[in-house]
Amino acid sequence: MKRIHFIGIGGVGINALAKFSAELGADVSGSDDKQNDMLPKTAYVGRRPEMVDGAAAVVYSAAVRESNEELLRARELGIPCFERSVFLGRAAKLFEKTVAIAGTHGKTTTTAMLCHILSEARAKFVGMIGGESVEFGNFVNCAGDLRSAKNVDFLTGEEDFVPIDAAFVAEACEYRRSFLSLSPKIGAVTSIECDHPDCYKTSGEVYAAFGQFLRGCQIKLLPLPFAKAFGYSNSEREGFCVAACGAQGETLYCLREEKGRFFAVKDLDALCPLDIPEDGEYNLHNALFAAATADLMGVDFVFAAQALRSFEGVKRRFEYAGRLRGAPVYFDFAHHPTELSCAIERAKRVGRTVAVFQPHTFSRTKAYLDGFARALGDVDGELILMPTYGARENEGDGVSHLALADRISTLCHKTPTVVCSHAEALVKAAEFAAGADILLFLGAGDIYAIKDMLRGDIPKQI
Repeated sequence: MKRIHFIGIGGVGINALAKFSAELGADVSGSDDKQNDMLPKTAYVGRRPEMVDGAAAVVYSAAVRESNEELLRARELGIPCFERSVFLGRAAKLFEKTVAIAGTHGKTTTTAMLCHILSEARAKFVGMIGGESVEFGNFVNCAGDLRSAKNVDFLTGEEDFVPIDAAFVAEACEYRRSFLSLSPKIGAVTSIECDHPDCYKTSGEVYAAFGQFLRGCQIKLLPLPFAKAFGYSNSEREGFCVAACGAQGETLYCLREEKGRFFAVKDLDALCPLDIPEDGEYNLHNALFAAATADLMGVDFVFAAQALRSFEGVKRRFEYAGRLRGAPVYFDFAHHPTELSCAIERAKRVGRTVAVFQPHTFSRTKAYLDGFARALGDVDGELILMPTYGARENEGDGVSHLALADRISTLCHKTPTVVCSHAEALVKAAEFAAGADILLFLGAGDIYAIKDMLRGDIPKQI
């Protein structure tokens, strides 16, 4: 069987594609610059150009630079090379229909919720989740045996394939407009904001990209205020609603609150309690999107809403991680001002909050400096800032956590505690825990490594 080599296989999206390729019957190898729990046994840390030799195709993440030695070797040998989003598009073409969940915020949780509903409904589908759901991880196969030599050949560059009688459910990211590689039958957009200033110069460019994505969808599902631009006729409703429009007509799904309890409503008729384990108004929005998408896929709407009662959540989305000096500890992936505000608001309902934040990329920190400052300035307890997680960037691409600390002091009259390492962040959090009702660790970088440090002794020296 042909071998496919994945560069950056520790990344959640490319890792799911490697698992999918293995399900098809391909031999899978891979590399990553860092060790993490996602690396399969056939992968290694570092770069070994010779490992590319003999591969039928190479897949690489968007974070991999063109100077990567393995990628250079593959191009030198004439091996077909696919950026992750292009490979995702090829994978989607194998299926009867594609369902894509996009949006600046909420797409991972919504995708995980949808996969949970479909699993409960015993639907045939394959799911690609852009995070780790507690139930499935980042990949789920509920379509049965997928092994097919012809389909492996297609993934490596051939043209013929055997269609798979199942749905392909994928989280669709707007970074570098990668979601345009998909041609979904159903496309949902949970929200639209600029989250990637390194590839979108203006908000107008962001809206244009999402518009292009939606125009490629047969059925569009999006928040009611945006729906009118895509042909939905009725935009006069109160509360949070999402509208579906396309060749099948129009359908409206809404949240309704009665005496502190929320209900999901379809076309102002089908009514079902929306009792989800996850707190936060934004998770009710995600749940409505998931139930509505499942309904468009043929799952009974009431069943879909009820199925979410047993949803187990997604790691790093307000994930409980134990206690530190008696205070409960939570981790959240929030790395945009809007996401920070939602997570902090949720924490403050528990009580006095101590927050630790690791900014993600220098360009994002610069672009939304005031937004970050205001969101973090709303923390009612101590605030700890870690060094910026650069990911694919250098400090010259924007500003660091030190500039953010200064901005918080200027705008909010709050002085953050600036630390230099994970260990120091944990020590400071432990010091502040006595006066806290909740400890909240925020960020999309490697701040999550602190979770493992919680299981051992708190460092006594820095």
